Amino acid sequence: MARLRASAIDRLTRMGVYCFVGIMGLFALTPVAWLVSTSLKQDGQVFCYPPVLIPRPASWVQFARALQQGILPKLANSAIVGCFSTFVSVLAGGLAAYSVSRLRIRWTGIFLMIVLVAQMIPAIAVVMPLFITFKTARMLDSYVPLVLVHATYNLPFSIWLLRSFFDEIPAEIDEAGLIDGCSRFGVFTRLILPLAAPGLMATSVFCFIKSWNEFLFAVIFTYTPRSQTIPVAISAFIADKGISWGPMSAAGMLAILPPVMFCLMTQRYLVRGLTSGAIR
Repeated sequence: MARLRASAIDRLTRMGVYCFVGIMGLFALTPVAWLVSTSLKQDGQVFCYPPVLIPRPASWVQFARALQQGILPKLANSAIVGCFSTFVSVLAGGLAAYSVSRLRIRWTGIFLMIVLVAQMIPAIAVVMPLFITFKTARMLDSYVPLVLVHATYNLPFSIWLLRSFFDEIPAEIDEAGLIDGCSRFGVFTRLILPLAAPGLMATSVFCFIKSWNEFLFAVIFTYTPRSQTIPVAISAFIADKGISWGPMSAAGMLAILPPVMFCLMTQRYLVRGLTSGAIR
């Protein structure tokens, strides 16, 4: 009897969890559904009352207007900045995380705390000194300041996340490589990095998404269309005469697609990377 009661309680608990997750999923997807709906509406349907969720007929005019505003070059700029900043942050973070994980150096804990505190510094507190620095160096309105700043802000996250992955790899693999005549850097590149590939992929996905969505530094350090990123381009639809909701929604849809496609292509590695630390 007690076993049946425990089984019933377990089934009710699972149903409650599934219902809660489903409700939260619907709550999270509602803005995305409204974004898709608005991007497919004609001008007369955007402000109609009662609101129309499924536009009939669906129109691509908002996407055409967004493309006329030069959205595609902004997407390319975001992709360039995101890829380069992700590469730099994962490379530097991987080297630092491996050093912290394998080389038991004094003050390692203090170093990790300093890295964590650096992650907590708000961007608005350092944007003016960085602006003056890049202006003096004549690097404004280019990819360089965005790549450097995005990589720097993603670096603490990369160090902490990759350190947990490197800790899961047995140290005996390093010792075997060193005994066979491989250098410490050779052990890192030839043995550790292939084993930590899921963790590297998971870190890369998060760093790329953070760089792709960053707005403050992008709007301060760039001021011409040749180097502006997609968040800045979307904000340009907000003018003094009003907000162009249709083209803005279409631009938002185009901005969502690259990160979603990147996550879908790396889903297998992403899941392995996020769950590899669950079981030792």
